[in-house]
Amino acid sequence: MIFKYLILLWGALEFILGITVAIKKDLILLKFIVESFSVLNSDFGMDKINNIKVFSKWFGEIVTLEGSILHFFSFCVHIF
Repeated sequence: MIFKYLILLWGALEFILGITVAIKKDLILLKFIVESFSVLNSDFGMDKINNIKVFSKWFGEIVTLEGSILHFFSFCVHIF
C-alpha cells in the first residue's frame, strides 16, 4: 500500500518538474537536466543544444507525459 503512494508521489513530483521546465524555462534547471543526460551520453552538453527553448519545451512535455502516466498507473493500481 505504501508503494502505491510512493509511486503517486513520484509521479506528482515529476509532473511538477515538467510543468516548471515547460513554463519557466529556467536555465539553471536546464543545466542540471543536461548534466543528467550527459551521464548517459558523454557527447551531450549545453553547447550541443542549438535552441534552449525548444529543448526545454520538449523535455517539459516528456516529463509531464511521464508524470501523467505514473498518475494513471497508480490510480489503476489503487482501484484494482
